[in-house]
Amino acid sequence: MKKASVYKGNKKTQTSKQFNMKLDQGDDINKPHLLSDSDCVVESQAETYLQESNKQHPSMVAEGERMVKKLADCHNEIKSMKIEIKRKQTTIDLLRSEKDRNQRNTDELGEKFRKEKCKLLEEILTLQKERDTLHEANVTNEASLQEITQEHRTLQEDFDSLEVKLQQTEREHQQDKEILQGLIESKEKLQKDLFEAKMVIEAKSSMENNESLKELKIKIEKLYEEIETLKRSRDHEHLLKERLSQDNLELIKRHSDIESELAEAKALLREEESKLASLEQVHLNTILEASEAKSKDQSLKEEIEHLNRLLKEEKEYSYTLSQQLSDEKRFKTREEEKMLHLQERFNQKEESMKMLKNENIILSRDNTYFKDEVLNVKQQLQTKDQEVLNLKHKVQEMQISVEEFIQSSQAATRLAGERWKQLGQLAQSIQALTCMDD
Repeated sequence: MKKASVYKGNKKTQTSKQFNMKLDQGDDINKPHLLSDSDCVVESQAETYLQESNKQHPSMVAEGERMVKKLADCHNEIKSMKIEIKRKQTTIDLLRSEKDRNQRNTDELGEKFRKEKCKLLEEILTLQKERDTLHEANVTNEASLQEITQEHRTLQEDFDSLEVKLQQTEREHQQDKEILQGLIESKEKLQKDLFEAKMVIEAKSSMENNESLKELKIKIEKLYEEIETLKRSRDHEHLLKERLSQDNLELIKRHSDIESELAEAKALLREEESKLASLEQVHLNTILEASEAKSKDQSLKEEIEHLNRLLKEEKEYSYTLSQQLSDEKRFKTREEEKMLHLQERFNQKEESMKMLKNENIILSRDNTYFKDEVLNVKQQLQTKDQEVLNLKHKVQEMQISVEEFIQSSQAATRLAGERWKQLGQLAQSIQALTCMDD
């Protein structure tokens, strides 16, 4: 009987030691996922121990049942806490994956926005460089346009002055032509009178010489008047030549030639005056005039030939003047063509300036549009930055909630450990009571 009790006591002690070892293992292991294999063993061992104790101690049935019920409640609570911990762990994993995904999206968006920002900044710099280049080209074109306008104004003034000089030269040439025509007519009339005088001297007899001499005298007086007229015209022409020499240096040579020719004409007129004086001497001495008529006739012929040569030279001079006038007209035509060409160039420059101004206006509008686009993109970047900050804030909130959940899980684990300790203490107290009863 004593051996049987000792055997039972040893068996109870062994069972109690096993139970305490399991409780110690449950107390040492605080992580919920490591308690799943030992829970059933501990519960079965506790029930077996209580049933055996109840067989030996019927008075402790109620206490044993209460303890078993409490142990079952603790076990169910631990299971529910494990399920809750697993659920929260799954939630934590999901939140972590969501956090990582949001972080990756945030990094990708940040990199994308950074690249877009750099690209927009490069485009802005390029547009600014193009705007500066166009501004410099516009300034250069405006300067060239001002230079062309100044050149056009200078050429217009030169053209006006040349046109005035040409008109003045034409008027002076017309006046010279009229004077030359008067001289030619006077010479022709003088030649005609000399020829008539010669014919009268040769045709009429000595008895009719008195009347012919009277007529010759009248004609000579008329010739004197014409000579006076020629002198006045010569003086007038001399004044015109002086005025022309003051106005235009290029006509000085031509005027000097005309003056030399007029001097020769004066010499001829003086010779004519000497000839008329000889005719008066003929009037005083008709016999001597008749005897000397042949010699004078020869001299008159030579004089007529000389006058014809002078007339031919005057015609050649008139032709030269007309050629010079035509040359000046051609020069005027060339100047007009040059002015038309310059006007066309000026019009082309004006058209190009208008085109450049229009392009500048278009570029200004494009610059304004790009500035607005840049501002819009900056606003979008600010909005995205704000979204990123909001996401970071949400991630921080999730981290805080995860940390709180982890803390609550740790608190639940500590509570479970404390309850396992209580169960161990309860088992020890039951074992102590059993030993005392024995």
